[in-house]
Amino acid sequence: MFTQPLDSAHGGKGFGIYIPVYRASLDGLKFDGFMGSVLLIAPLLESLFPLDLIAEHNLEISINGQPLFSTNSKRHEVDPKWIQQRQFELYNLTWQLSVIPKEESVLKAYTRFSSAIITLLILLSSIAALSVYATLISRGQAYQIRNNRKIVAHLFKNLPGMAYRGFHKKNWPMEFVSEGCELLTGYSKNDFEQQRILWGELIHPDDYDFVYETVQEAAKLNMTFEMEYRILTKENRKHWVWERGEIFYSEQDNIHRIEGFITDITDNKQVERGLIESHAFSDAVVEAAVEAVITINAKGIIQAFNRAAQSMFGYTCEEIIGCHIKILMPDSPPNKYEHSIYRALKTGEIGSLSIGCETNAKCKNGVMFPIHLLVSEINSHVTKKFVAVIRDLSQQQAAENEARQHIEQLAHADRLNMLGEMAVGIAHEINQPLTAISLYAQAGKRLFEKGKHEQLSDTFDKLSEHAQRAGAVIERMQMMSKRGDRTVEVTDINMLIEDIVKLAEAEARIRDITIKIDIGINLPPVLVDKVQIQQVVLNLLRNAMDAMTSVNCRYGNTVLLRAQFNDTIEVCVIDSGCGVSKQIEENLFTPFLSTKEHGMGMGLSISQAIITEHGGQLKFYNNNSAGATFFFTLPVEK
Repeated sequence: MFTQPLDSAHGGKGFGIYIPVYRASLDGLKFDGFMGSVLLIAPLLESLFPLDLIAEHNLEISINGQPLFSTNSKRHEVDPKWIQQRQFELYNLTWQLSVIPKEESVLKAYTRFSSAIITLLILLSSIAALSVYATLISRGQAYQIRNNRKIVAHLFKNLPGMAYRGFHKKNWPMEFVSEGCELLTGYSKNDFEQQRILWGELIHPDDYDFVYETVQEAAKLNMTFEMEYRILTKENRKHWVWERGEIFYSEQDNIHRIEGFITDITDNKQVERGLIESHAFSDAVVEAAVEAVITINAKGIIQAFNRAAQSMFGYTCEEIIGCHIKILMPDSPPNKYEHSIYRALKTGEIGSLSIGCETNAKCKNGVMFPIHLLVSEINSHVTKKFVAVIRDLSQQQAAENEARQHIEQLAHADRLNMLGEMAVGIAHEINQPLTAISLYAQAGKRLFEKGKHEQLSDTFDKLSEHAQRAGAVIERMQMMSKRGDRTVEVTDINMLIEDIVKLAEAEARIRDITIKIDIGINLPPVLVDKVQIQQVVLNLLRNAMDAMTSVNCRYGNTVLLRAQFNDTIEVCVIDSGCGVSKQIEENLFTPFLSTKEHGMGMGLSISQAIITEHGGQLKFYNNNSAGATFFFTLPVEK
């Protein structure tokens, strides 16, 4: 492209020429800028025209009406008919050339020649510019091609495998392979390209037919192929490779060729084999598990259901997979873990489920049964899943109920045994109010006979008081001796202790032992079977009195019964007896172990079972001075 006429910094007029420059790319030619120059008219004409020719003429050149060049500022008066002018369009510019002779004698000889020369000069300049432009483009493309070849060669060199182009014929002789061939096979680039080694000769014999059929099928369908197979390297080692390629037809030489890429996947295959074996092992373990193992996704949809789960719930895999977990665990289990599995599905936080909880499940026939549920999270980068391990508690709870019944039976027998041993004290406790009743009845009779009716009211009050006293003793005996189902109720521990102490005081008085009570104020209530806890306290009190009697109460005759709160309710029985010997410390709570001459050895064992059943602990330690302290804990009712 040409500019409008311009003044040069070096003097004179001329015009600018700009030639666009393009560079080759993978997407075709892209604009890369301009190559520019300034063409000065005077030096150009002086270098191309004879000086005498220029001296005999006035030359004028203008572009779009603007003067560009003139050989003489003074214009001679010449008949217009001798002035030769030419006008033409070039690159959207209007060029006008005027040749004015200085002498008429030379007009005819040179006018046409001069104008033609100038016109030709400009046209040749344009052609030269275009030639330069084409040359630059050609050189740029050649440079770009060389550069692209370097890039491709560098890429092939660093690829983790072998790029190839070969002939689609038997054993696939190679025409070109990248340098990765040696690392892949042990053979050099020249070995393949000079066809000293054919690719088909490296394919494992057991895989050759598969490779051949795959390539043939791709050629038949005119599509790419992709496959995995084994090769034998130069060191005769088996390597797994992955290949992707395509068959194409060359019209230049009428030959079918094959191009593609091959890479070593031996390490991937080993990892894959390990994963398959690990997965198979995991599946075998899950299938052999006694517990039900269920896999669910983040939406609660069942995705896996092992053999134990099928047996436990009565569903087959075909029936249950794809269903929501709600079909197995209804939304309202009657315990403190209500809705916890659904909260885990909603929030992604497992919480208490990660350490297990007990809830209820529903089998196919609609029967509800108790389960222990443990949930673990499978947190991958792709998706979140949960694995639920479920154990049926039906048999366990049945066994626990049976054991509880045995404990209750033993406890009942132990209570009857204690009442039998306490018969003397109880009889004395009942005999006292009965004697008083007899005396007050006789006194009332005499007062009635003497007509002293106003004094009978006090006598009747005394009769009622002693009758109630005797009735209370009998009521306590009936409560301790009754047999029935375990009844748990919210109980004030202070009242429980005071009631049982009244029953034990009769025996304590006979032994000349004092029972002292130290009970905390406003102790929180406990949820217990009142009779069973009273049995434990009574057993500990009687053991304390036995220990003190065995040493004739030489260290004191007071048993301290204390109740206090420290996160749990703690009840202590502190005596000043003989203590617990080293020989029996470890086995003290073992059934049928007794330190008494006529003891059965079941009292402490039953007491420990009762406290454990209530969620507490029964322990002991020897006091520093004398005797021992037995204590048990009970959780408070929240």
